[in-house]
Amino acid sequence: MTGFYLLPEFYYIFFLSGLVLFCIVYSTSLKLHYPLLIKSALLNSLYLFGLIFFMYMNTFSYNEFVSYMTLQVTSYTTLLKLVIVVLSFFLLLLTLSYIKYEKINSFEYVILVLLSILGLLFLLSTNNIIILFLSLELQSLSFYILCSYQRTKEASIEAGLKYFIFGSFASALLLFGVALLYGLTGITYFSDFAVVYSKIPNFDLLDIMSLRLGIDTFFSGFTTDNAIALLGLTLLIVGFLFKLYAVPFHVWVPDIYEGSPTSVTALFALLPATAIFGFFVKVLYVSFLPFIDHWSLILLITSTLSLILGAFAAIAQKRIKRLIAYSSIGHTGYLLLGLSSGSIEALNATFFYVISYSIMTLAFFSAYMSLRKQVTGVLVEYIADFRALLKQNPIIAAALAVAFFSMAGIPPLLGFFSKLYIFLSVAEQYRYFFLFLCITTSAVGAYYYLNVVRVMFFETKSQWVLFRKVPGELAFLLAISIFAIVLFVVHPSFFIALSYKLTFLLLL
Repeated sequence: MTGFYLLPEFYYIFFLSGLVLFCIVYSTSLKLHYPLLIKSALLNSLYLFGLIFFMYMNTFSYNEFVSYMTLQVTSYTTLLKLVIVVLSFFLLLLTLSYIKYEKINSFEYVILVLLSILGLLFLLSTNNIIILFLSLELQSLSFYILCSYQRTKEASIEAGLKYFIFGSFASALLLFGVALLYGLTGITYFSDFAVVYSKIPNFDLLDIMSLRLGIDTFFSGFTTDNAIALLGLTLLIVGFLFKLYAVPFHVWVPDIYEGSPTSVTALFALLPATAIFGFFVKVLYVSFLPFIDHWSLILLITSTLSLILGAFAAIAQKRIKRLIAYSSIGHTGYLLLGLSSGSIEALNATFFYVISYSIMTLAFFSAYMSLRKQVTGVLVEYIADFRALLKQNPIIAAALAVAFFSMAGIPPLLGFFSKLYIFLSVAEQYRYFFLFLCITTSAVGAYYYLNVVRVMFFETKSQWVLFRKVPGELAFLLAISIFAIVLFVVHPSFFIALSYKLTFLLLL
């Protein structure tokens, strides 16, 4: 019965294979006049995620631990997969309206989205460095193609090429890191790394480059050298930091956000921040906890740089998608700062921030993708296009204002408490400089968020721009996400309980 715990993944693969076969056969049928199957593929994919959501619900328990060596199913991974499945369902709803207006008729678009999500689901369960690399590459290769899917647009092709070049470099660093760890220990399982490195004595980071601290482990035939282990771990962390948009591995992010199709931008903004970060936390806190002095220092440096650049670089942006790109970098800084603290309270605050960020990002994209110009049918591009939105569409303007207020950390919305918990976890570690940095960058971030609200509410335009009717699926998503942001004010227990569950299940 242990295979039952991987039933959702098996069904996902079976469904995906059947969908590919169905679309290939029917889309090339002369008898059926070469039908366009992308909408059918999307609707069936929505059914898929609805079904595997209930599969994960039926397999979830608080004492769950099933190991297949290369894959490991725990309560922590199952709960994270539930979150990923829900977010994926919402993203497909965003895509449903997007393909209708952008006239994307290729069913391969949906196949690539499903492949990227499949890679993330396997990533959460992986216990093997080889499966780790394959899962990340499955997700990355799908993202490369999706990024450049609009072949007639130069910006999309440029974005895909940049993503491919930088992504290949990051994958090479990650692969080199895991190769060093494998060459050092001869093992490929993350659970075994935790056992091996628990035998390593404490060391001084300042002396690590000059001292060779070797120990004999209970594995006969090799010795463990801390310097090589630290180098391998550092390269592994760098590979993950690239996937999480952290500074200084961020240079590709604004161009990717701007050049990609908007539904793909939403995919980039939502899923990696949850899935890859969830696995990244598990690797650091379970497999490489003995090296906490080392990786916490790396995260502290990158979080500081991400907070500063994300806050100040966004001020000068005129395009809304580039502003959101730098905003994502800043949010990554808060996540890494909480993760670097190394305490249970900080870990809980970090999970809470991930949940809050996902909801706020979903609210923004649901509102933003509703603003299509009546004549051309294209989405607004510049912040100046939001002028007088309150008079043209007060409901969308109010929803965007709530999303931006929450992102800025205005009380009593969800975003305020997510930042507050990060601030408290930093103060608990007596890191007052970083607490001051957080407050400063949060204030700067509030400026560019509230500037968009000012443009919507108080600026006027000489020529009115009419917007198309909001699609039903976007209205549904917007209502749910805004309701979740406001719900925290009156009923915060659900989100707090979810973050505590993730923390508890990770450390169980």
